[in-house]
Amino acid sequence: MLMRIASVSKEGEFGIQADPKVLYTTMMLIRTSICIDSPGGSIYALLIALRYCAVRRQFSTMEKTKVERRVLDYQTVQSQLTPLLSEALVQMVVGRFIRMEFKELQEKVEQGNFDKLPVMHHLLAGMKSLFSESMVTTIDIARRACGGAGY
Repeated sequence: MLMRIASVSKEGEFGIQADPKVLYTTMMLIRTSICIDSPGGSIYALLIALRYCAVRRQFSTMEKTKVERRVLDYQTVQSQLTPLLSEALVQMVVGRFIRMEFKELQEKVEQGNFDKLPVMHHLLAGMKSLFSESMVTTIDIARRACGGAGY
């Protein structure tokens, strides 16, 4: 898979034939995919939670009627899910930007230009952590917003 970069002799000796910096791009590709895919997990969880909260009715709190309110009408549910939806949408835009920047980085690395590598390395290290933590938190909050059905 990395034959143009590294080789192993018949005696088992490992040798790098290209600039070792190229190996960083493989790790950065994984980080890029985490940044691109994480918002999608958040969006799917929020989609399920918002659909559930829009359909589920609970407690007859309106005067002169026995109609129960939709769970989505409660401000506490709205205040939990709306910011998470906004955050996930912003992360999707940032993920697309990161994809474009990484593609540009790959093109420059193929030409032997590694100038952009350190900046992208640091950017992706932070974004990977931020996006994956955000996704896990969003999924948990969306699950809890569904009440007992979320379990």
